This record gives sequence, C-alpha cells and structure tokens, in this order.
Amino acid sequence: MDKIRQNSGEVDIESGEVMAKSKAKKKLARTHKDYWKERVERIPYRDKVSGERLAAGEYSVRLTHQKRREYFALHSANRKIAGDKAKEIYKAKVINKFKKIIKPHYLGVDKIDLSTAKTKEKTILFNHRSNFYTGWSWFVNRMDELYEQRQDFKVLTTLAELDRPYAKKVTISSRKEYLKFIKSVHFGVGTFQKYSAWSISTTDSLSMGVPYILPEELCYPEMVGNEYPLLYKGKDEFLSKVNGALDGDGNVKKAKTYLKTKTKDFPWADRIPNWFDGWSFLNEDSFDIMGDKSEAYHKIVDFIHKKKSVTKKEILDFLGWGVRISFSPYRNRLRTEPTIKLTNYGYGVK
Repeated sequence: MDKIRQNSGEVDIESGEVMAKSKAKKKLARTHKDYWKERVERIPYRDKVSGERLAAGEYSVRLTHQKRREYFALHSANRKIAGDKAKEIYKAKVINKFKKIIKPHYLGVDKIDLSTAKTKEKTILFNHRSNFYTGWSWFVNRMDELYEQRQDFKVLTTLAELDRPYAKKVTISSRKEYLKFIKSVHFGVGTFQKYSAWSISTTDSLSMGVPYILPEELCYPEMVGNEYPLLYKGKDEFLSKVNGALDGDGNVKKAKTYLKTKTKDFPWADRIPNWFDGWSFLNEDSFDIMGDKSEAYHKIVDFIHKKKSVTKKEILDFLGWGVRISFSPYRNRLRTEPTIKLTNYGYGVK
C-alpha cells in the first residue's frame, strides 16, 4: 500500500484501498449534517449498586458551555439522530452568541417634518429603483390587478419608468424639491421581496410624515415597529391594505399619528450616539494614559514646546527609544495637554 498516500488520509478506512485524491475525505464544517455524527459518544456510567461501569444506551456530545467543557444528553441511541440533535444544539449556541454580539446601526435622516400639507388624494408613491430587490415586477403586477378593479388611483415614481395608464414619473431636480414632493402624496409602498437593507427611500418619506405600506418581514417591522398599522403579508393582504388606504379606512391616519412618536429617534444626531455602546471606547478613561510621575513624558512636552513642531520619529530619536516601547500612553496623554495640538505630521504648540 502507498504509505505516503495512506498517511495523507487518502485511504478508504473500510476497504483499505488507496483512493483517488479527489475522493479523499475532506474536513467538514461544524454546520455540516455529518460533522456531529462522528463526534457523539456513549458515555459510560457507574452502576450505583454494583459500582460496575456500564455503557450508556444513548448518545451525548461534549461542548463548551459558559467557558467549561460539558456533556449534553441527546436522548437517542441512533447515531444519525443524535448527530442531528448535536448540530442543532451547536447552532443554537452560536446564534445566541451572535445575538449578544451583533447590534444594528440604524441609518438616520437629516430632519423630521411632520407638519400638515395638502396631499393629492389616492396617489401611491414608489420612490425606489426598478430592480428585482425592490420588488418592482411584483409591485407592477399588483397594480395591474388593482387597475382591473378600479381606475381611481395614480402611481407616482421618481426613478422607475412605467408605461401604464395609471402611472406617472415625476422629474425632480433637488433634494429640497424631492422632500416637498413627498409630503404631497397620499401614501407610499415598499414591496421588498428579499431586500433586508435599511431603505433610505422609505425613511425619507416616513420622516416627512408620509405613511408606507410595508412587508411584515425582513427589517421593516424593526424599522416601524410591530404595532405599525400598515404592515402586510402576501399579495392579498397588500392589495387589501392599498384598497383600504384608497377608500379612507382610517389606517393611513392611524399611521400618521403613530409616526409622530416613532420617528423621534430617526435623525442622525439621535442615532449615531447609540452606535458602538454609545462610543464608550472613545471615552478618555478607556485609554491607557501616562501618569504625572513619568520623567519621559515631561521631557516630551518640553521637547515639543522647544521645537514648536515635531514628528513622532523625532520624539523617539530624541529619547533614544526603539519600537519595543509603546508610545500610545504618551500620545493619549498629549491629547489632553492644553498647550499641545495634534497635527497632520505629529505634534505642535497651540
């Protein structure tokens, strides 16, 4: 037998035959269906009466839990079923870790304007691109169906071209004009199918007090809240919401009232401070800062004052330091000096 190929793992364990390299067993990902099947085990236990060690009938798996290696009972004597259960336990643990780590950074708007304005009744705004991810074709099909039922509405677009008797593209030359136009429409729609990114075109309109009919999936319940009255599931509910809005069933009015509270935290000035745990890592106390007793620090300050403008390299050469000495605590302290400023090239005197 080819010992080199045997040692490289290219040998069929059951037959003992050397396999072609392409058939060699590959390392499986932990989410693969067969990964955990090979890692479940029957843990022997000691009989409380006889003291004899006995083989367990059901499988267990050992995983790290709360920084300790622990066994999890899988309650199955079938290796495949036990492996599937082990995989689900692992996935749940990973997902829980991500839930603690991942924090969404919601995009914001420049301003909020919920003042009342004269609106064009029974106008439907689609201010998104005419792409697959915005659900453009789906939306057009729904509007075609709606037009067969009624002809008393107008679809207004800002980016998409639509050759339909019920549609009109609006030409806009500036953002100021765009926001003013948005306030004039009855309501807007978002028909996103798989697009779970934050829709700026939607938040633009919500910030102007214009309600949107939105899918009750992806990121949109998170955007407007689960209690928002214009969320829909599927095409039937979408058409029902649109018909209701056109007929004045009260949901558009409810949504406008709802948005007065919901949009308060939409501006960038309110959202950015909440990112990265309130940017606490930028607080002065979170940095290593050199203390007052450091002779080297006072030498650096005097050197900067004397030279008026110096680079980091000039400071290190002056002190005779190499790369092994961390300059970060000194830099962080220099940031707090009232008479010293950071420049594009290094440090200067204010």
